Amino acid sequence: MSVADSPITDEAQARRLAVVRQFGTFTQAYSTAVQPHLEHFWHADSYVAYRRKWGVSCVLADPVGPPDGHEVNCDYLSARRTSRGWA
Repeated sequence: MSVADSPITDEAQARRLAVVRQFGTFTQAYSTAVQPHLEHFWHADSYVAYRRKWGVSCVLADPVGPPDGHEVNCDYLSARRTSRGWA
């Protein structure tokens, strides 16, 4: 069974995989969609995969989405700054 034929377990993962199939042109794109224990921050049609541990948020890879949609980085950082009280 190929990755394309594998069953998708939930709608959120299906949405991520659809974006990866269309825009995932870098080596870690697939991992951002399926790796366990990651959270996903969405902005329009783009997302950033990250994990929070010990009070630190680490982004796994580049954002996945259309090339003109990379303002997701700014929105992600802004949301983290606000929620964490960063100056």
